[in-house]
Amino acid sequence: MKINTDKTKTMVNCRSKIENDMKIALNGKALENVDSFTYLGSLMTWNNDCSADVARRIQLASAAFSNLSTVWKDKGISYK
Repeated sequence: MKINTDKTKTMVNCRSKIENDMKIALNGKALENVDSFTYLGSLMTWNNDCSADVARRIQLASAAFSNLSTVWKDKGISYK
């Protein structure tokens, strides 16, 4: 298996931000360390805080409902 070091990023789950600055290298090249990433639709963070994921999902739902405002206001569509 060949790993693309340009696309591969790492995230360390730990209790403090200081511990999060760990560096991981592959074939002599340091991999970028990120604080969060989206995996299967969920926002994963370095400190396992789900409040950012909940806020993000509420924002996405609000945007989806506002995009449907023309459908909700259309008088040509019956409830039946």
